[in-house]
Amino acid sequence: MYGGLKSLLRSIDTAFRIILDVVYPPMCASCHRRLTSSEQGVCVFCASKLVPYRPERWHAEERLWSVPVFRNLYSIYVYSKEQTIQEAIHAYKYHAYASFARMMARRATLTLPLSGGGYDLIIVVPTTYQHILDRGYNQALIFAQYIAKALGEVEVSDQYILRDERAKSQTLLGRWGRQQNALGHFYCNPRRHVDLSKRHILVVDDVLTTGATLCAVLSLLEQSGAKHIDVLTATVAV
Repeated sequence: MYGGLKSLLRSIDTAFRIILDVVYPPMCASCHRRLTSSEQGVCVFCASKLVPYRPERWHAEERLWSVPVFRNLYSIYVYSKEQTIQEAIHAYKYHAYASFARMMARRATLTLPLSGGGYDLIIVVPTTYQHILDRGYNQALIFAQYIAKALGEVEVSDQYILRDERAKSQTLLGRWGRQQNALGHFYCNPRRHVDLSKRHILVVDDVLTTGATLCAVLSLLEQSGAKHIDVLTATVAV
């Protein structure tokens, strides 16, 4: 009873934060300074510290090559031990900084092919229902919805692939631990089991670390008929 009430209050708090984010000038996701009308997501000072992801330097797409249907990786920033990006992503993931999600989505549309990739389906990497209750929202879904709107109202779903509620968090696991933990912890939603062979799919997640989670999701989509899939992440861990 108490847990359900607590989750409800968190959801209300999250919705209130998002409304405030729209009505009032938001705070910088990193240093929490009030943003000016020309700033979005982070202030100019913090933005200068964010490192754009460069595939020719970090080659993170290699982490996903084991799945045949994977085609292209697009990412916005490098996630490192630098304090600015860590604090910004933490605010986005745990404190509903919608302004930062909008800013990343806008940058994402510049990262994707000029045609917008021709996507007609954006699939969000799933999280557990408990995580959504704890945070009050699904941060990757919010990011994906902003991207879909920027691309022209593309269908967005976090229901094609689901995550086992018993799955351990990946946060504190190393590369081997993440790979083992991801195996068997995702499954196709039987209520959304459709042929994906003719869909142009973009899979969206917040952080690419070892690639274990994304590989598990891509493999399941391949089993559902997907022929080629692009991946977009907000950041890549280096």
